Amino acid sequence: MRFWSLYFDFGPYVFLAAAVVLFVRRRLRSTFPFFFASMLFQLAYVTAVAVAYAYALTYPVRLSYMYQWVVTSGLAIQTIFELAVLYEICDHLFLPSIPFWSNLRKLLSWTAAIVLLSASISSALLARVHLTSV
Repeated sequence: MRFWSLYFDFGPYVFLAAAVVLFVRRRLRSTFPFFFASMLFQLAYVTAVAVAYAYALTYPVRLSYMYQWVVTSGLAIQTIFELAVLYEICDHLFLPSIPFWSNLRKLLSWTAAIVLLSASISSALLARVHLTSV
């Protein structure tokens, strides 16, 4: 039972590290730079969270805030990477085969801008609610 728990906790990151190695060996870094950066960031993020968690166990009351900041900022940065990866995949795989590619590219740019703007507005409103409750 413990094997399966460890496998499901660390297995995806072992496969992600293998995917990074394959990306480097096949020279796909320049073709999909945001996807490669997202994979590297995910590995660095998991390492940072593990270190912050281990550090927070030494003095849980004070250091749990640091752990929360690491997790929250990591999730925000990963969300930005995910939007960039979606745009990159659409730009490389779907858009070249579509005849009205330039119009669709503008639509994707505006959609990404609107999603980013709405995310920043909702983040600011949630932070404001949190500050008023303190």
